[in-house]
Amino acid sequence: MSKNDISDVLRNGRRASTCMIAYDPDNSRRDEYLRSGFHMVIQSFEHIENVRLYASQILDMCSKNRLKEDLSCYLKNGDKLRVLVTDDCKLNRHVMKSMLDEIGVESDFASSGPIALDKLGSSAYDLMVLDIQMPGMSGFDVIKSYHSQNRDEDIIPIMVVTGDATSDIYDECDRLGVSRFLLKPVDPDKLRYALASLIDFGSNKPAACLA
Repeated sequence: MSKNDISDVLRNGRRASTCMIAYDPDNSRRDEYLRSGFHMVIQSFEHIENVRLYASQILDMCSKNRLKEDLSCYLKNGDKLRVLVTDDCKLNRHVMKSMLDEIGVESDFASSGPIALDKLGSSAYDLMVLDIQMPGMSGFDVIKSYHSQNRDEDIIPIMVVTGDATSDIYDECDRLGVSRFLLKPVDPDKLRYALASLIDFGSNKPAACLA
């Protein structure tokens, strides 16, 4: 395999988040392959099960890295993905900000349902992350009011984040058209995957998708 061939394989493999394995029976070019960017070099297929296990681990890593890169992309209007986070707990808002900052997503915050509705009415967001258990106005009340005040085509995806995992809560989220459901404490990887599932990268527009 020539150096140009290796470059072509690497370029296409990285674009597809592929685990790149080189076959080098006499091990003469192992270091060159690894320096070039291949994940591993094998001399035979005798221990193929070990190769498959290692490849699956690398693919999982590639997938997470790809999601992190994709979520940092810009929408077609030139602005980053913009998320409104609504939670009455200051600590939860701080944690969510840190996780969103890490993946390059712009965030705005509301400490109550009424504040969230005011922000939704005066600013543009790509999606909303919403707590359910809030004093005065619950997350469900926020969703109902938001839907009643907007046309269906103007509704942004809503991701519910809650510590209450009862079947009644989940069923109500489903009934109200909630796009994603995450449990507290929020796992950063699960948040990234959930956000990625709500973005249509082909058209660079948010896309609602039921869990």
